[in-house]
Amino acid sequence: MRYLTLSTILAFTGCLSPLPPISNGTDDYGRHPLPFRPNERFVLESIIEEPGYSILKPVTIIYYLDGRRRKFVLTGVNTTDGYVTDLGRIISSESSETESAIMEERVIQLDSGEQITIVGNTVTKGQVRLTNKKKGNKSEM
Repeated sequence: MRYLTLSTILAFTGCLSPLPPISNGTDDYGRHPLPFRPNERFVLESIIEEPGYSILKPVTIIYYLDGRRRKFVLTGVNTTDGYVTDLGRIISSESSETESAIMEERVIQLDSGEQITIVGNTVTKGQVRLTNKKKGNKSEM
């Protein structure tokens, strides 16, 4: 009986021990949840997609720039509000000499040059991906 009680106590306390820390390793390099701050001036707060199946359907973004809240409807390629430009659909291979698996994406460019994928089949809902403008590769942040 004493052995059973001791083993029960050990089993119970083993269940109460803290979980191991979450690993820093991830396969989602460059992906970030909203709100997203790519630099000190700009914070992307939310993305609102209009229903429909068109790749260039209107998308509304709500963001803060230098502490001021702004709302901008992306209605087509190269539309801008002076701070953000809609680059529309950009397809680039994720692996060299391989056809890209990206079928749909929507990219914006900030006035500071950063490019952010805000809508795409490689981006989990509620997350965005920062793109390195010069190399065209996802940055590992």
